[in-house]
Amino acid sequence: MEGLAVNSIIKHQLLALFQGLDRAENSYNSLATATLDQSLTRSKPMDHMLLTLNDTASCSPAFFVLKSAVLDCMKHVNNDHNIIADNLLVHLYRYICSPKSLLYDPGLCRFIRDLMNKLLENLLNALKKLGCNVIHADFHKIVLNVNKLEASHGWYNVKNVISYFLSQDLFAYITLVPTAAWHALLWIDHHDYGGIKCEIP
Repeated sequence: MEGLAVNSIIKHQLLALFQGLDRAENSYNSLATATLDQSLTRSKPMDHMLLTLNDTASCSPAFFVLKSAVLDCMKHVNNDHNIIADNLLVHLYRYICSPKSLLYDPGLCRFIRDLMNKLLENLLNALKKLGCNVIHADFHKIVLNVNKLEASHGWYNVKNVISYFLSQDLFAYITLVPTAAWHALLWIDHHDYGGIKCEIP
């Protein structure tokens, strides 16, 4: 899976619409007007809420500059097949979240990671609605059980899932590429697993 950070940045308003919360525009107002009793009875701890408010307020201008740069890079990739712009997009999340990077900003990193988590959550919910069991998921890889005995039927199901995501506006910039398939898989975690591999048609 590629493009989760880019997709989260470009589609943040649509993602907020799906989540029912526009952090980039509304979280300051909603937190500022909440009473202490309301804040204490919410499911999130007060420290997390204050951190969210601080991140949103401090990184909002930087986020919109970053979004503009990402859109420019997308334009160069689509129109000119620019390799440098493509590499910038591929490594964008690493540039933003690595303390050694000149683009590093802890608040912006937390904000984008939060957007990516919400997008991944929407992606996993959509996979479950399509009848797939999610075995493992992170920002780079998803392991699915498609509940098919024949490899050809499983592959057909995976192609249908990928075509579904290509048609969804919320996931427009995510690239899903099958890299391995198994007839049977014993999964403990992403380091400890084994199974009977089959070829991807």
